[in-house]
Amino acid sequence: MTANYVDTHCHLASNRFDADRDQVARECIASGVRMIEAAGTVENSRIAVRLARRYPEIRASAGVHPTDTAALGEADWEEIVGLADDESVAAIGETGLDYHWKDSPPEVQKTWFLRHIELAKAVDKPVVVHARDSVPDVLSMLEPHFKEGLKAVWHCFAAPKRDLDDALEFAVRNALFLGIGGLATFEDQKALRSRLARIPDRLLLLETDSPYLIPRPRESDRNDPRGVIRVAEALAELRGATREEIARITTENAIRLFRLG
Repeated sequence: MTANYVDTHCHLASNRFDADRDQVARECIASGVRMIEAAGTVENSRIAVRLARRYPEIRASAGVHPTDTAALGEADWEEIVGLADDESVAAIGETGLDYHWKDSPPEVQKTWFLRHIELAKAVDKPVVVHARDSVPDVLSMLEPHFKEGLKAVWHCFAAPKRDLDDALEFAVRNALFLGIGGLATFEDQKALRSRLARIPDRLLLLETDSPYLIPRPRESDRNDPRGVIRVAEALAELRGATREEIARITTENAIRLFRLG
């Protein structure tokens, strides 16, 4: 079946899928959803690559989440570097800065964020960016690299209300793709939802961050990549478009950014 959607950020490597990972992957593919399996640890990167080698509709990322960087060593990093060149790997990350959780000191996170950025440029693949309570620092670290050809997606695009307009302007100026997920369906995300219609078509991507960020109305205790269809419906309503238009635009963008066959 030809896929109608691309979930550009899911976590099937999560232990929430240990019991039925392959079944979920097959059901999502049958529902017309292709996936970018987003890694957060070295082990997740290995699982992501295994999934991508098994299913043509899945591509992997390789990288370590900012909250896990305190334990990241050189041997681990060499493994990430080795995976980065694999043809099944479409992106580097997820990486970035997370000041909400206190697992890794900010300076450690910044060091590894920069190393992920440099790796992404070296292998000419997009970097998947995580920004939580850290938007100004993330954007200031990213900006110089766009002039050097960096391609990037801001996964789970969101920001405090005071930062949203600056963040949107930054994304447009630097051709930073924006991954829109379950938050688009949350009624309490009024500031974010009111700005989703302002994102240019050319920068729009869909994602689920599954098993997290279950779309509303909540119908399950675990999100999976099929949730991207509900996100597309919400985006269509907010942008005055049809779900089919959102699917087409975001799929074309995902194919272009991640070089999907």
